[in-house]
Amino acid sequence: MDKVNQFVSGSASQNINSQAIPAYYLPPTNTRPTFAPAIFAPVTRSIQPAAPLIPAPRPPQVQPLQPTLPATNPVPLPAINRPVIQPINTDPNNMLLMPPQPTGPMPTISNLDVQCGKESMVVTVVFTQVFSGVIYAKGFHTRQECTFVQLNSGQASYTFTLVLNQCGTQFIDELGSGGQAYLENTVVIQMEEGIQEVWDTSRQIRCLWKGQLDKTVSAIFGVD
Repeated sequence: MDKVNQFVSGSASQNINSQAIPAYYLPPTNTRPTFAPAIFAPVTRSIQPAAPLIPAPRPPQVQPLQPTLPATNPVPLPAINRPVIQPINTDPNNMLLMPPQPTGPMPTISNLDVQCGKESMVVTVVFTQVFSGVIYAKGFHTRQECTFVQLNSGQASYTFTLVLNQCGTQFIDELGSGGQAYLENTVVIQMEEGIQEVWDTSRQIRCLWKGQLDKTVSAIFGVD
């Protein structure tokens, strides 16, 4: 009975206590705190390189030197008398274009003799007066051994030898074709060395072969 009374009294006390609690009070249902996860965003920084603090070198300022020249007074030049050049006269009849005429009589050939041999010809030339020019084999004027009379020899008669196969002397054999066989060369008689003038001549020297040696001298013809 006592237990029943305790239960009843206990139940009553509980009812009393429950009525004493305010109606708006609600005890917390969860005592654990709630934490939201933190979000970390990476920070991007832009670093600019620092500008150099050393100033750029400047080129040196060089001032050009002005030469100091002494003051001079102009000196007048003397007048020059220049020769007057006359135009060239190309008239073929103008005597100035012709070689100078001789002041006296020219030496001429008075006699020409040839001694014929089988391989040579001995030539003798006689002039009317002293001949001081040159006599040489035609086409060989630059060869000393082919100049038979030197310049200014001062004689009126000269003798020289034309040898076969030298200085243009050759043997021509045309007997097989009905012609002749002969030794031949041409000599030039020139008054001035290095200058051929209108009065210079050449002579063709020929020795014919006719079973026995004979000689002939051709007529005069002009120098080529």
